[in-house]
Amino acid sequence: MTEKTLLILDDEPSILNSLKSFFEDEGFLVYTAENGALGIKCFFEHSIDVVITDLRMPEKDGFEVMAAIQEASPDTPILVISGADDKTDVIKALRLGAKDYITKPVQDIEMIIHSVNYAFETHRLNQENIRYRKALEKSEQHYRTIAENIAEGMFTMDAKACLTYVNNTFCVMTGYRKEQLLGMNLEQICKPDSVTVLQEELNAPAKGENQRFDIEIVHSSGKPVHAELAY
Repeated sequence: MTEKTLLILDDEPSILNSLKSFFEDEGFLVYTAENGALGIKCFFEHSIDVVITDLRMPEKDGFEVMAAIQEASPDTPILVISGADDKTDVIKALRLGAKDYITKPVQDIEMIIHSVNYAFETHRLNQENIRYRKALEKSEQHYRTIAENIAEGMFTMDAKACLTYVNNTFCVMTGYRKEQLLGMNLEQICKPDSVTVLQEELNAPAKGENQRFDIEIVHSSGKPVHAELAY
């Protein structure tokens, strides 16, 4: 299981040590800092999943910490625990991306633990989605590269039989440019009897195996082109 990391910033040692102890019991690897400058340095030296910060700290305050982190890593969740309960501070913290704002003295440690665990889980799922999308994009690009370089004509279409992708070979087979074919209904480039065959095949119940059938495509010049479709 991936290690959960937490950075806590507070200039009160008693609060810092208490929170560190609580979250270590929750299974977090906890980093601490007693001022904003050290906190920013720690954030960039380690892989941090969630940040808890006070607002009133020496050297750099919590707002400066949040701004630095959000600029570099806008997806990192930040929670504020502060004795400053001025509405202006709350609004500013939320605008800087704070996921929660908890005022001191902390009355319910379980509430903080819940907030941090929720922020961590949300962040983890977001990161997984990002990795999945990148892997999918890479896979699709690999597929397109293969499709563009094979000798067989290839195309994809939507539920209405409108072309959504064609490779270069299919363009040569039909005599049309890609921009002409995309969005065109497959029936527009097939002979009438082939349209009937096409409709019957597409509407037939799935047989759980690759299907092949013959149709005649009409070249842009008007000449028929025999084709075997496989799907």
